[in-house]
Amino acid sequence: MSRPRLAPLLPVSWYTARMWVIVHALSGMALGSLLATRSLWEIAFWALALHVVLDLIPHWDYTRLPRRVRWGTVDAGLSIVSLVLARAVFCLDWGIVVAGIVSALPDLELLDTLFGLRRRRLFPSHRPWFPHGSCGPLPGVMVQATIVIASLLLLVLV
Repeated sequence: MSRPRLAPLLPVSWYTARMWVIVHALSGMALGSLLATRSLWEIAFWALALHVVLDLIPHWDYTRLPRRVRWGTVDAGLSIVSLVLARAVFCLDWGIVVAGIVSALPDLELLDTLFGLRRRRLFPSHRPWFPHGSCGPLPGVMVQATIVIASLLLLVLV
């Protein structure tokens, strides 16, 4: 993979890491709970903006692992289950669920990565020139776990 022209000094790993889908879904729902009085359009806009902000934070992902399809399936499955539980079991407002879906939705364009394929990315934070945060497995997972825990606390407390 060639380096983007706008960031020639950054290592390739800097702009190839992906925040896990479950992190985007749960943080989106937490944001939705904070913006519950806003319109769905506003909530959707801020959920997309949150996706971009989270992609800036140094993190680690599984898309380069040999078992990346298995990890991706678990990640997507947990995201779907959390969104369904949010609405069906915990009766959270539709705005909260929509925020979770919209925040996670851009990562659908990354499915090809799980199968070793590459194509042009449309979402801004998935483009090669975007300064995508990346770090090793332990600190990267800790960062994402912290965001998940903070998101769950916000959902419970708000």
